[in-house]
Amino acid sequence: MIATKLLSWVRTEVIFKCVIKQSFFFDLDGTLLTDDQQILPSSVSAIHTLQANHIVPVICTGRNMKEIQSIIEITGIDTLITENGSYIKHHQTIRIENIRKKVIKELVDMANKLGDAVGFRNAINVAVTKINKYTRKCYGGYFKWAKVDPYFYLKSPINFLNVFTDGSDVQQYRNAFAGKLSITHNDPHVLDINRYGVSKATGIQDVLNDFHWTHLPTYCFGDAANDVPMFKKVKHSIAMANADDECKQEAEYVTDSNNDNGIAHALHHFNLI
Repeated sequence: MIATKLLSWVRTEVIFKCVIKQSFFFDLDGTLLTDDQQILPSSVSAIHTLQANHIVPVICTGRNMKEIQSIIEITGIDTLITENGSYIKHHQTIRIENIRKKVIKELVDMANKLGDAVGFRNAINVAVTKINKYTRKCYGGYFKWAKVDPYFYLKSPINFLNVFTDGSDVQQYRNAFAGKLSITHNDPHVLDINRYGVSKATGIQDVLNDFHWTHLPTYCFGDAANDVPMFKKVKHSIAMANADDECKQEAEYVTDSNNDNGIAHALHHFNLI
């Protein structure tokens, strides 16, 4: 029975890889999601049309799996690049890029000296070393389930970190962990931190390589500076009207905003729906 199920799954995956015509990579916040954290009906309809036409939509986000369950249910998207490329899943986990505990301890020690808070994240959990006004702002919404545990990283594997700071010490972190950690940020008070060399862009490249899609037309939607490296991994890059200037300058096409049917508008522009 197990062998039969495994063979069926393998056949399904082979068919999945072979019939795909194109792939789309969607950032979430400010892109697929509106400002009030909803997905527009026009976007849901557009995604379902893509799927019916053997075009694969892929979520590419800084959020973790627990945060995006409702989005998965609404859209039916099952290829997922989460936590800025450090956790990739398609039905089952494909890749996890955990950060070494020794390096995490170094970061926590530095944050403690500077008075900052650190957030520990994996696919299903979030914990923080302490609460400050920046953790309240970030974790007060969809991170209500975050717990305070400064030693959480010693008990669980961690593939994504945040540092919550007043913004004055960002360069100190970059200098101290050059070659050890990849540090980006879109919010001036929150650093996104991955194992060195890991990013949304490497996540896209991993998916393209693993599924043998490198020869296919590929598209990417984004709205922020950390989406620009993703643009360089695909053939067609699309910025939202609400995107920052750098993102718009690097994009092939600028569509309407995340609140104004920008996803559907761009897909119509490229004659895909």
